[in-house]
Parts: sequence; structure tokens; C-alpha cells
Amino acid sequence: MANLKSDLAAVTRTLKQLTKKTEQLAKQVDKLSKPKAAKKPKAKKAKKAVKSKAKRRVVAKKRVAPKKKVARKKKVAPKKRVAARRAPKKSASEVILSIMTQSRSKKGVATALLQKKTGFNNQKIRDNIYKLTKRRKIKRVGRGVYTIV
Repeated sequence: MANLKSDLAAVTRTLKQLTKKTEQLAKQVDKLSKPKAAKKPKAKKAKKAVKSKAKRRVVAKKRVAPKKKVARKKKVAPKKRVAARRAPKKSASEVILSIMTQSRSKKGVATALLQKKTGFNNQKIRDNIYKLTKRRKIKRVGRGVYTIV
């Protein structure tokens, strides 16, 4: 039992030493990772004290260093990227027609089902159904129910 207590005490001492060393290493890493800020040169102070505000402005303007002229680069038009060819998207009427052909029911397809499957709003479905009926691709079976011709 005495050996166990002495072993535990030794382990705690070494753990304390290790924590101190890791803290020291962490501080060193923080110092290395922080970039040192460059020191700015201090502006020279005017020798005489200026009392009035107008004179202060004049003195402050005199202290400012003149701006350097920077040569401007000419703007170059960016290179045009060639877009990868995409498969053409189906129109809304084609999507609706494909859903109706997939269902192949004699009873027809309701507009509510089309709205659920396509995610289109009610007005868009009605407009496309109108186009398809004018092209004689679909016909009306009942109220809000359409089938392929």
C-alpha cells in the first residue's frame, strides 16, 4: 500500500512538470505565430505651441507628407471562359407531359398531383396545361383531370 501511494505521488509530480512544459511551449508557439507589427515613424512635433485653431490646421497640413504618384495600370479585359455544354433543360410543358406519360392511367392525372411532383405553382401548371390542350397533346377528362391524347 505504501508503494502504491509513493508511485501515485511520483506520477502526479511528473504530470505537473509536463503541464508546465506544455504551457511554456504553447507560449512560444503563440509568440512565433503572431506577426510583429512594423513600427511607424513618429511625426515630428512643432517647436512652437500654436494657440489658435486656424494656425493648428495650417501646422497640421504642413506635417503631412506629399502623396506619391502611382503609375496606373491599363485595364485588361478578362479572358472569356468557354462554358461546358450542358444538356438543355426541359420546358415546364415537357415536364408535365412526361409525368402524364409515365402515369398512363385512363382516368387521367389531376393538377394537384402535377403540382406535387413538379413543385410548380398552380398558375404555372394551368398555363402549361392550356398550351398542351391547344397543341392537342392532352385532353380534359374531368374538372382538373387531364389525360394524353
